[in-house]
Amino acid sequence: MKVVRFIFLIPFLFFLNGYCNAQTINIARFIDAWKVTDLSQCFRAQELYDQMREGKDTLTYKRTVQALYNHLKENSDPRFELRLIMYEVLGVMEFKLPKKPYQLKMAKALKIAQDLHDDQLKAELYSLYAEYSSSSDYLLYNLKALEIQGRVGHAYFPYVRNRYFSVSNALYRTEDYRQSIAYGKACLQLKTGDAKHWDPALYIFQMDLLGASYKKLGMDDSVTYYYQKIIDTLERNKHDNKLWVNLWFGIAKGNIGQVLVKQKKVKEGKTLIQEYLKSSIAYNDQLNISLSQNALAYVFYLQKNYHQALGSWRAAYHASLMAGSVENTIESLKGISDVYRQVGQTDSAFHYYNLCNSYSDSLTATINQSRLSAMNAKLAFDNMQKKLEMANITINNERSTRNLILVVLLLGAVILFLIYKRKRLSEQYLKAEIEYKRKTAEQEARKAKEEVFIFTKQIIEKNQLINTLREELASDAVNKSIDTKHAIENLSSYTLVTDSEWEKFRGEFSKAFPDFFLKLKSKAEQITPAEMRLAALIFLQLDNFQIANTLGISKDSVARSKRRLRQRLNLNQDASLEDYLNSIQSGINETSIALQTQTQSIIMD
Repeated sequence: MKVVRFIFLIPFLFFLNGYCNAQTINIARFIDAWKVTDLSQCFRAQELYDQMREGKDTLTYKRTVQALYNHLKENSDPRFELRLIMYEVLGVMEFKLPKKPYQLKMAKALKIAQDLHDDQLKAELYSLYAEYSSSSDYLLYNLKALEIQGRVGHAYFPYVRNRYFSVSNALYRTEDYRQSIAYGKACLQLKTGDAKHWDPALYIFQMDLLGASYKKLGMDDSVTYYYQKIIDTLERNKHDNKLWVNLWFGIAKGNIGQVLVKQKKVKEGKTLIQEYLKSSIAYNDQLNISLSQNALAYVFYLQKNYHQALGSWRAAYHASLMAGSVENTIESLKGISDVYRQVGQTDSAFHYYNLCNSYSDSLTATINQSRLSAMNAKLAFDNMQKKLEMANITINNERSTRNLILVVLLLGAVILFLIYKRKRLSEQYLKAEIEYKRKTAEQEARKAKEEVFIFTKQIIEKNQLINTLREELASDAVNKSIDTKHAIENLSSYTLVTDSEWEKFRGEFSKAFPDFFLKLKSKAEQITPAEMRLAALIFLQLDNFQIANTLGISKDSVARSKRRLRQRLNLNQDASLEDYLNSIQSGINETSIALQTQTQSIIMD
């Protein structure tokens, strides 16, 4: 019997333990802080966030959130719910918990903030949303937060300087250097009494961002000014982390050294850049190692010490890959290409030059995508605001309708008219959206055709260059050496188009002429990739010599390949392969003629 009684007591003990744990969570301070609506509300809420960060206790955080949600179930309050969502999301970020489940809660918080008409609370939420959301929303919501904070008053927000730094940093990454400078200066000049929430390291980071922006704009005096300010700041203040301090001394001196090199003071500048490299290696900072190696390589290059320049640029290249810095990768690849060009290793120079261009195109595409994403985020934000406003208007109208419908039956007809009008507007909007998509598709097709033309133009121009070089080498028949003959043979077999270029061309060609390859394969299911490539070049009206240089084969091989392609397509003896390929897709002929006219004009020029 005693055993049975003990078994029945176990659930009760668990319940009692949970009850005691719930009692240890003091939610009264949360209730008191979150009901505040005056200008002190942000600092009252920040005290709770700071306590959570200082505690570093994930279990207590989760129990606190659960207790707060239990209170919310019994006491519905939109402001309390909004503050609870913000507290919960801050904990998710602080303790690095999965973000995905909280997307809907953040969207709900934005709607609650809109309904409460509290600008200060809305600015605080926008700041959090910027840190939580994707990169496309990062700049937009920080700007929206700053706009409101400036209107309410900077003194009422704990981390307002962080917002200015975040905007400055985001603008720098999209290459908007002048706007980055404007927000960076505002960050440094901001005066508030909130010393507790001001990180001194942020001051160093912001001055570095200003110096880097002025460096991009070529304003050397300002570059020197801000990096010297970093040195002065480090010398005035004591820091426990000596390696970190030495790293920033090195960064500042290295950037000043680069200005000195530009001013022809190579010896002084080189010494400072070498200090920069030394401190970066000591801190094992791959980004700054790549930056300092690039700068040092440039000095060696100016001194015509090509061997050391090549070594430094190679080191910068490997460090930039480890750091994930595409910009530094591009700079190091360009330097390597320049060194090989100077020492006469043309093949290596072309290889690294093409690799540099590939990274450069990738970086440009990323920056353009970021700008487009920011624009789309702004449109989405504006649409969300309008929808919320319209939703509120609709709710008010419905409430008025319920009260007035018993008095005036005519209002029913008005409502029906409004519904009809709304439907018409929706249909018009749908038509406009379809038209927009159609135009976008047409623009993409036009762009792809332009890319195909540019590709063809490049092939012709490269062929012309090879012809010119071959003629110049061949003209010196009397003094022709074995090396000269070898150069002519290499030039004749040089392949102008790499596999990556072909893949890019294939993608653009398929956009411009979507049915070409499909119809070609339907005519000959066993057609090889090489034959499809040949068919595309024939369609572009390239002659046998141009095709031979493009594919890196002889003219005779081109002729044999054409015969095999004719057999693959089962063409009659008197049928023209070129005419057949030009007529394989409706609408292609006109484009082909246009390309032929343009390429012929290039050849004549």
